[in-house]
Amino acid sequence: MVERLLSRVHSRPWLVIATAVLATAGGIWCASNLKIRSSFADLLPDHDPGVVALRRTQERMGDLSLVLIGVRSPDKAANLAYAEELTKRLRTLPNSVCDTVTYHLRDLRSFIENNRWLYASEDQLNEVRSRLRREIAKRKNPLFVDLGGDDDEREANAELEASLRGINPLDAKFPDGVLADKDGHTVWIAALPPSGVLSESGGAPLLAAAERFIKELPTARFHPQLEARTAGPVLTSIQNRASLERDLASVTILCTALIVLALALFFRSARTVLLVGVPAVIGTVLTYAVAYLGLGYITTVTAFLVAFVMGNGTNYAIVFLALYGEARTRIGETRPAIDDVVITTSEPPIPND
Repeated sequence: MVERLLSRVHSRPWLVIATAVLATAGGIWCASNLKIRSSFADLLPDHDPGVVALRRTQERMGDLSLVLIGVRSPDKAANLAYAEELTKRLRTLPNSVCDTVTYHLRDLRSFIENNRWLYASEDQLNEVRSRLRREIAKRKNPLFVDLGGDDDEREANAELEASLRGINPLDAKFPDGVLADKDGHTVWIAALPPSGVLSESGGAPLLAAAERFIKELPTARFHPQLEARTAGPVLTSIQNRASLERDLASVTILCTALIVLALALFFRSARTVLLVGVPAVIGTVLTYAVAYLGLGYITTVTAFLVAFVMGNGTNYAIVFLALYGEARTRIGETRPAIDDVVITTSEPPIPND
């Protein structure tokens, strides 16, 4: 079988080269379309307890990654006016891009006021439990005597009720109900994408829309010194992904250059570098093409395996070239030397007795 294959290769060398070129071109297209997933959940099996817990948390709480837009100027009224206008534009986005957007806490304040008992401190809850037990004991036992006195108990109950009704954790941080600093020089707009905590770049469309609206809405119309910028976890995640892609490109270029330099210094022949380097590059490209066809993505770990794949890919070519040099010296002709090396390396090793 090997001899028949060698005969066809020798009779149609340009067909072999054309096939390699076409395969490499297709591999480059596939590899260039690979998605990079930087989420740590992609590094673990789907049934890992940590991943399962995260998915349950996502179903219960939704996304926790926000797109924040900071509006800054010395005039608080101008900041609020710009935030109101930009919020209206963001609310025109479909639910598939933006789930919630606001710059104030009116809705959240109403929710907290209606559910204030959920935000009581541990001391307050203990006090409520003690007073409830005492009240139950008084109802059950007519001989029960409270040494504190009715007047003291009414006063203490009134104080406890007042403290419970005054519970609102937002008052200390945002007394006017707006996402702003104390002097109002910076107002924040919080926009929530619909994607989950395990999604990859789920907030990218929302971030792009926010930056587009900022460009379309002139800040000078509201205040000469007003400026608006995006921030938040979504922007950080996208910047980290871009940095990862740049690092991957740098590692690939550096690895290729070092391998070529090492081959050139060792063999001192440009032809040898091509004969060893080209198959390694083709093999690396096809490796990531298979990853694209099989999975469609790579993780932060497998993305940097290009150095290992290319480094190991040169081993076979180096061994083959060294054996070919020996066979050429021994046989003296090119084709028989190639056939001898291919047949020798394709035979299974002889087991030791």
